[in-house]
Amino acid sequence: MAHRLQRDWRLIAPGVVIPHSGPVDAEQRIIAGQLWAGSSAVLTGVHALAALGVERLPEATPLFLVPQTCRPRSTRIARTVRTTRPGAVALRRGLVRVATAERAVADAARYGQVTQEAATALTIAVLQRGLTVPVRVEQELWSSRANRVRALRRGLAEYCGGAWSLPEAALGRLVESSRVLPAMLRNHRVSTPSGQVLGIPDGYFPDAGLAVQVHSRQFHDGRDEDGRDRWVATVEKDSGLVSGGVIVIGVTPTSLAHRPRAFLRRLEQAYLAHRNRPLPDLRVEPA
Repeated sequence: MAHRLQRDWRLIAPGVVIPHSGPVDAEQRIIAGQLWAGSSAVLTGVHALAALGVERLPEATPLFLVPQTCRPRSTRIARTVRTTRPGAVALRRGLVRVATAERAVADAARYGQVTQEAATALTIAVLQRGLTVPVRVEQELWSSRANRVRALRRGLAEYCGGAWSLPEAALGRLVESSRVLPAMLRNHRVSTPSGQVLGIPDGYFPDAGLAVQVHSRQFHDGRDEDGRDRWVATVEKDSGLVSGGVIVIGVTPTSLAHRPRAFLRRLEQAYLAHRNRPLPDLRVEPA
């Protein structure tokens, strides 16, 4: 062992040897972290979310949950934290045991791997993708200190209110502040009487046939599971609504964050201009 370590092996963590001297990729670091943390350890935080399929996560040191009988440790490739609630294992990737989505998001917030705003967005994301359900998030919140998971509660409330992303949540709050606009339907399916789906707008005002779409390259970049360009598909979805006689108003997350009142005035003007027009014959139902 000593001879090989001097020549072409590497000691990547205490007690963990990788049998080559080349670069170590992210997956190998996670496996090494699991070996170092022990067979009872469970991967949590942002790296668990990545294993479950969540994208665009910040860089962080891999985090492993270990039983209360173990001591917390830290090395350059991983960190362990003690817990009285080891938590359920959502999946196994070889040697690596991955925590459930709700526990992973909560731990990412608890241990500072993400900002509070990002924790809210991740809560909405794992719920929207079906990686967990509201009751399981609620159970995780009841088992946590309130000040550390406040962002998760906010994300849960936004999702249950109909938002599928953080920008959509901001849109919903902005519309609720208006004295002109009625209640907005969030993520309802709009279809023809024959059943042809025209789209699922982020917001819809049925008495004006007016839809609001939040267009964000951040949330619609890259390719989906079928290899289609997400941004192109997002923009093309608007044409289906337009073909059915729906007026579509687009907005970016930047405008919602930095120029919300200006957009609200534009939306109110559009609503007032179209609320008395002859409406297309469409069916609207929750998605």
